[in-house]
Amino acid sequence: MHAHVYPKCPRSGLPARAGALLGDQTYVSAGDAGANTFSALKHYIVAQARSRIYAFVAHLLDRAFRISGRQMLNIDYADVDQAAKTLAENPELVLGIKVRKRSRSSGTNGLEPLKRAILACERSACAARA
Repeated sequence: MHAHVYPKCPRSGLPARAGALLGDQTYVSAGDAGANTFSALKHYIVAQARSRIYAFVAHLLDRAFRISGRQMLNIDYADVDQAAKTLAENPELVLGIKVRKRSRSSGTNGLEPLKRAILACERSACAARA
């Protein structure tokens, strides 16, 4: 099930235990954490959850995460090296990178967020795991 299991990060995140009470056994955290907060997601959310959780890394540094839904207006926040490092260090948990591509979120950056996500996957070798 697509979920946001990191409470208050983003604003709509719910505790991972909520789904277990409803019978959900597996979640995919849909970009709740970027490279700067992924370790916290792994250690404080995933490790303590009753359900199995996999994750997509948010394709940007967390300092820009979910600021009024316009994450990619500053493309410099899409740090390829940091995203690749997070992917490479968490192969048991990470499925890929979450990319938001719509004009409201990315402005005039076109396909650049997607290109950077692909490059991060290639650098981390996550493409070989797929």
